[in-house]
Amino acid sequence: STQGKADAKGKTGNGGRNGGSGMSDAKRLAGGRMPAPSYPAEARAKGQTGTVLVEFVVGENGSVISAYAKKATPWPLLNERAVSAVRRWKFPPGNTVKYVRPIVFKLN
Repeated sequence: STQGKADAKGKTGNGGRNGGSGMSDAKRLAGGRMPAPSYPAEARAKGQTGTVLVEFVVGENGSVISAYAKKATPWPLLNERAVSAVRRWKFPPGNTVKYVRPIVFKLN
């Protein structure tokens, strides 16, 4: 069986400026719960892979208040799965801040 794996690692932030909370953006990102999305079965069956660059804004309470595919794959299913996964991420409270993270869908 072809295993699919989605990976949500990456070190892009906005330079780690310190917010009023005293926690740098990079530290806040590191403290977040960011589960990778599950690989859509249909996309896996069709061999669809790619990286979705998701830009998202984390509000003061640590919830993601907006997310969209800044750089999408040709596969709408992967793009939607990446964005909906990011919308469920949670972070420590702090200033409202924007991040960009790559969500990688690859078959192994």
